[in-house]
Amino acid sequence: MANNLVIRALRGNAKSFSLSSKNINQIPSTVANLTSLLKLQLNNNCLSTLPIELQSLCHLTELNLGNNLLEEIPPVLKYLPSLRKLYVFGNQIENLPEDIFGALSKLVLLNLNHNKIRVLPPEIKGLTHLEILSLTHNQLEVIPAEIALLNKLTELNLTNNNLVTLPPQLCFLPQLSKLYIARNYLKELPEGIFRLSKLKVLDVAGNCLTMFPVDLTGLYDTGLLVPPCQGGGAVLRRKCFRPAQIGRIHSRDRGAVFKGAGGQADPDGVQEGALCPAPGPGAPPGRGGRAVSGGQVCPLLSGLPHHLAGVRAVC
Repeated sequence: MANNLVIRALRGNAKSFSLSSKNINQIPSTVANLTSLLKLQLNNNCLSTLPIELQSLCHLTELNLGNNLLEEIPPVLKYLPSLRKLYVFGNQIENLPEDIFGALSKLVLLNLNHNKIRVLPPEIKGLTHLEILSLTHNQLEVIPAEIALLNKLTELNLTNNNLVTLPPQLCFLPQLSKLYIARNYLKELPEGIFRLSKLKVLDVAGNCLTMFPVDLTGLYDTGLLVPPCQGGGAVLRRKCFRPAQIGRIHSRDRGAVFKGAGGQADPDGVQEGALCPAPGPGAPPGRGGRAVSGGQVCPLLSGLPHHLAGVRAVC
């Protein structure tokens, strides 16, 4: 059946080709003849490797290998220099080859979710055009300082890993607008994290945070914090935080919803992140945000400076 699909694609000089969900454990060698391909979908199969012949797909810009049985990044990927989007989620990958990153310098999106990756090698710096990096549900313990060299990175998702600390260099990513670090083992955030001028979403749910960065002045620049208003403390805004005049946090099972003055819930619903954030839409279950007993100051807020003294956590 797969060969018939390949023959049909050859006749039509196809730019996109899919063998997804075909329950195949190897790719027909004839796929290598589809030299005009820009997009190839091989997800939801039983693949454990890719044939080296696929290096002929030199124009390929998008490759989906999600939900297979790969234990390593297929070596043939080194010979696909035009790749811009690579999906390898839902496999059994433990290690990332150091030489793969320099060969894939045009990547703008890399999805490695749901693998067994423990180490992100420093050679990640070779992905100079990367904009979205997602490594949720792995076993990462350390993020290399070289991640700061990904100058075009706008979104970084490290949810559900084993991180106990973040490199301070993370604060030097000039384009970073979304940072998801929920459900790790973080006890503090790096100083300077709120100096990320483009930051709009920060999800820290389900960690062990007991300290907050001393310098929160960068929040004013990002629009996540409004200067003190008459008769109250500073205002935590929408997007990363909920709007509130004298902000209150209503804790829920896996995070919190900010309420406005008078305890009225914000009509926009749960946002993607907060000081005690709720997970984003469609977020998988995992270690949730900690519950806050009635009337107590949220542990995350206990160390905030005086201009945030009005922010309290209630159940």
